[in-house]
Amino acid sequence: MKKPLFFILVSIFLDQLTKHLAVALLQNAPSVNVLPFLAFTYVQNKGISFGLLQNLGNGILLALNILLIIGLMAYLYAHRTKLASWAYRALLLIIAGGVGNILDRCFRGFVVDFIDFKVWPVFNLADAMITIGIAIYVSHITFHRSPDA
Repeated sequence: MKKPLFFILVSIFLDQLTKHLAVALLQNAPSVNVLPFLAFTYVQNKGISFGLLQNLGNGILLALNILLIIGLMAYLYAHRTKLASWAYRALLLIIAGGVGNILDRCFRGFVVDFIDFKVWPVFNLADAMITIGIAIYVSHITFHRSPDA
């Protein structure tokens, strides 16, 4: 990928834009049904992805998230010429999603979640980026035996 920083910044912008819209339109409103299986529901998530570890505390989660993102960025930089394009893009997605949620923790004290499939915990675009990035990266490693294949 020729412009990884641009990709990350656009991804973070889209995440923050959707969260801003969720706060503006959903914060004091009931859940909005979009499709029979999809609603927009405003949730303040004080845990990690999908509401896990709610009682750990914002400071600890923020520090862990920052350390994980720094570690991923260091790994990405060190292996940038060896990583296959799909593995590289997967790591960019994970980093962008992580930074999007870090921004929420820094400025709000919680992460805004709003995508509600009704059978899964409410999540946001950053969570989706992280999950999709992890799925792509793990499947790439699984089927190619190493991330640089």
